[in-house]
Amino acid sequence: MKKVGDKLIPKTEDEFDAEDIKKVENYAKAINMLYCAVNPDDYRKISCCSTSKEMCDKLEVTYEGTDQVREAKIDFLTQEYEMFRMKEHENIDDMFDRFSKIVNDLHALKKTYTDKDLVRKMLRSLTSEWRSKADAIYESIGTSTVTIDGLRGKLVSLGCTKERYFPSG
Repeated sequence: MKKVGDKLIPKTEDEFDAEDIKKVENYAKAINMLYCAVNPDDYRKISCCSTSKEMCDKLEVTYEGTDQVREAKIDFLTQEYEMFRMKEHENIDDMFDRFSKIVNDLHALKKTYTDKDLVRKMLRSLTSEWRSKADAIYESIGTSTVTIDGLRGKLVSLGCTKERYFPSG
């Protein structure tokens, strides 16, 4: 763009300097990278867009949804988080995998929890079979010093000890 009086008007190709040419090349590379990065269905969605911004906006709506859809997803996942409980006969790793999926999906939607909140939620979510172990962990280390991964490690090691001394079957 060049300024003529009070107005900005597009430059002709003859008026491009080295910096303008570099910008055009980078812009073309960005569009090409978007085309190459998407699957065929998404390519069809963005192939009619005239700018890289328009392409990115369309992909954002496709994968993240509109603000209304995002809010609905957050509400649903928050309810999943609040209602989360360990299932009967579920092992610690499977429970943590389910929990991590919910927390990671919320994080992708910009809703996060502190490690302290996650640890407290996990301890409250354990079955009665694990209650005494959860109480022991809570009393020995509290919830402010342990990370969610640290809690997982402690519970897995307690589960292994339990299996060694009290094998099922």
